Amino acid sequence: MTVVVARPKQVEGELKTIYTPEEYLALEEKAAYKHEYRNGAIVAMAGGSTDHNEIVTNLCTALKIDLQSLKLQINMADIYGKVKL
Repeated sequence: MTVVVARPKQVEGELKTIYTPEEYLALEEKAAYKHEYRNGAIVAMAGGSTDHNEIVTNLCTALKIDLQSLKLQINMADIYGKVKL
């Protein structure tokens, strides 16, 4: 289920629900909690839990060890990145 949490903006008589990456980043700077940007929609991110944190820590540790020869940077959180599919 996708929930758009940014307030729609008025654009030439229409409500705006699609945002540019630049608009998303500007809104995110002022946001009280984190969101992600998906195909123009701004979606609230779920809060973390200790179980989630343990899973992420184990996954990142395994990736860092297994992919060591590829010289990749593995990040757990708080990094903005652009993924092309």
